[in-house]
Amino acid sequence: MAVVFTSIDSITIDGIPAGNIVDVVSNHSPRRAEVLAAYRVFVDAEKAKRDEAVAKLESDKTKLTTELATATTQLEAVTQAKKTLEGQVASLTSDKAELQERVNELVMDVDTRDAKIAELEATIVELTPPPKPESVTPAQIRIWLLSNGIDLETVAGMIQAIPDETTRKIAQVRWEYGLVVLREDPLVQQMGAALGLTVQQMDAAFVAASQIT
Repeated sequence: MAVVFTSIDSITIDGIPAGNIVDVVSNHSPRRAEVLAAYRVFVDAEKAKRDEAVAKLESDKTKLTTELATATTQLEAVTQAKKTLEGQVASLTSDKAELQERVNELVMDVDTRDAKIAELEATIVELTPPPKPESVTPAQIRIWLLSNGIDLETVAGMIQAIPDETTRKIAQVRWEYGLVVLREDPLVQQMGAALGLTVQQMDAAFVAASQIT
């Protein structure tokens, strides 16, 4: 008799299926001990397989549980890091906006200051009198005299009225042939005084004459 166990619930004896172990034992009482021993070996083997499978599943479960815990911890850390970075980004964005606003204010302030400086420079130029020229050309002084209602014959008459002959002739030569008319020339000052011009008016006359082209 060949006893074959393929599973707990499937037993064949000499190739003939038996319903359960009770039927096998009762139908083959002479081989009862052999059947029971074989069955016990089979059950032990199956139990060992199942215990091994359960142990492996428990090990896999423990491993997966550990991995899950690690992954959860990492996820929590990443989530916290993300929140921290988002907070930093928000703070930096706010700081950037504040800095940009400050930059805009400074640019406006600089523009305002530049405009004020330009205005002050224009005022300074306007209020600063032009430099007093040391000399003008004979043509410039003659044009200025005519422009201010002083006839050239008047000046010639004033020269002719100089008592000293030598002084008179020198003045006449300088008036007719001189290349420049010096502001500090005593003759020029004398002529100016004779025309009733103050020192300030003489200065203004030379400034105006120097601008004649």
